[in-house]
Amino acid sequence: MNNCKTGQVTVFFILGLLLVIIGVVIFFIINTSQTKKADTELMHAVTSLNDVNDVKNYVDFCLDSSLKSGLLLIGRQGGYVVAPIDANVMFNIKHNESMYVSGFNFEVYPNYNNGTTILVPSKEVISSELEVVVLNLVNSCITELNKTSKDLDISVGTPSISVEFLDRTTVAKMNLSINLSEKDKVVSIDSFNAIIPFYYSETFRVAQTFIEKQVDNLEYFDLGYLTYLSHKNNFKFERSLLDGDKSLVKLNFGKMNDLFNDDFVINFAIVHTSIQEALD
Repeated sequence: MNNCKTGQVTVFFILGLLLVIIGVVIFFIINTSQTKKADTELMHAVTSLNDVNDVKNYVDFCLDSSLKSGLLLIGRQGGYVVAPIDANVMFNIKHNESMYVSGFNFEVYPNYNNGTTILVPSKEVISSELEVVVLNLVNSCITELNKTSKDLDISVGTPSISVEFLDRTTVAKMNLSINLSEKDKVVSIDSFNAIIPFYYSETFRVAQTFIEKQVDNLEYFDLGYLTYLSHKNNFKFERSLLDGDKSLVKLNFGKMNDLFNDDFVINFAIVHTSIQEALD
């Protein structure tokens, strides 16, 4: 009888042990499955986050490079997208036609005075002209946006650009609605900024300063004052005569501590009544 009870206890013990083992195995399988699922979701979320960052970084790069390219173009055209052409007020000289074949390597010389009036474009005019250029360049750049992510559906709105010359920087701000979607998840990005150390006061303002001094004596080209400004503001200049009473002037500021890939140049023309130069 005792042997029978002992056998029953042993059987129940074994069955209990088996149940415990089975329970542990089932728990392990379920836990492992949930862990793998969580890891998969986490990895997917991280991948999507990286895609979002890639998109934002790409658009930031577009805006930054467009701002720099826009400044190079605007400088070479004397502060204008297209310099106004008016024989009585302002003329637009295309200097060295052969240079038109390669990108931004062309030179336009808008007249900065007509013999009586200063015609240098204001800071506000230059910034508004620059906005037009940057907007066009950004639009070309963001057409490649879909190539930055294979996993996300990307929809892009219409950008708007504002450019402001501050004391020690130039800032471009862009509102652009970008929706990144994957299944039922949607992430939106809508604002971008580019800030570069480009100083209006040490570039375009220098040209205006020279013109303001020049109109005090329209008889002579004030070579002495331009030389002084070039030493003070660290630029080189070239000057050539046109028709005896006009000078074409190029202010070359170089790459400005590698801010640009090409020299930043401001071109303009001025009217004077003598081919002689004022050296004082």
